[in-house]
Amino acid sequence: LGREAWARISNNEQNRSISLVTVWNLCAAASSSEGLQWSEELWASAIKNDVQLDLVPCTAFARVLASHSMHDRVDNLLTKSVDMGWTPDAVLLGALVDIAAENQDAERALEVWDKLTREFGVVPHMMAQAALAKAHMMSGYPHAAAEVVDSSLRGGEGLIPALAQTCAQVRLVAYHSSLRQEDWNEVEKSCQRARGVWKSFAGRQKRTIEEIEQLAERVRQSPKHVGLHDVLLEWNAKRSKMAKLPNYPAGSEYLNKQLSQLTDREIFPTSRNRSQATAAPSFPKI
Repeated sequence: LGREAWARISNNEQNRSISLVTVWNLCAAASSSEGLQWSEELWASAIKNDVQLDLVPCTAFARVLASHSMHDRVDNLLTKSVDMGWTPDAVLLGALVDIAAENQDAERALEVWDKLTREFGVVPHMMAQAALAKAHMMSGYPHAAAEVVDSSLRGGEGLIPALAQTCAQVRLVAYHSSLRQEDWNEVEKSCQRARGVWKSFAGRQKRTIEEIEQLAERVRQSPKHVGLHDVLLEWNAKRSKMAKLPNYPAGSEYLNKQLSQLTDREIFPTSRNRSQATAAPSFPKI
């Protein structure tokens, strides 16, 4: 259907760039080999025919490449952006980080984050920060996801529902792992923050926060009856690498066990070695 629609509209030069964006967004969402091949064909044709490829179409094409983990191609496109007359922005940053999150690849999310914020001076918006928190959670690093939220708040930013919900979820996992009072305090704090932006929540998001509050109390009262899989309430958490872990019992410090099995680069992506980290895991700051 997409190719049929393209055949009808592609002859209109005025709408060519807009049409390319539509097709590439479709192919990025489909994430199929056929979509990738078609996207490559359209890109080659656009270059050959000097079609104007500025920020919006290049963002759409970069999403296609990223959805297929073609990281070198994405980085090359970003490097050539200045010569092509466009500059990466926060929308592109958020899109690439979110794709890395869907691929459960926090390291790639951080690579993109560093490249766009440091080399191009992109100022992340709240949706990009939410995507980075999601990337950490989906990759099984709940403490890192919480640190993204904390860094945002330290920078004077407010909360949006996606960030608030992610923070409450990962704080619940941290408390379930340790049963320490300080982690319980963080659960309470994150739920209070969520209720501070309650009016902007969708119905499902409100129910998730309520479920997190109720389950946190259940963990506190009867920890022996709640496993790790029980505390994964948020949709992304249920799809994350944490969902593939054994159903650890409460208080078994499974997060520390998981961290001990990872490499320095996986735990501390912006540090050169463990000795540079503080006593608590020093996860990347925004």
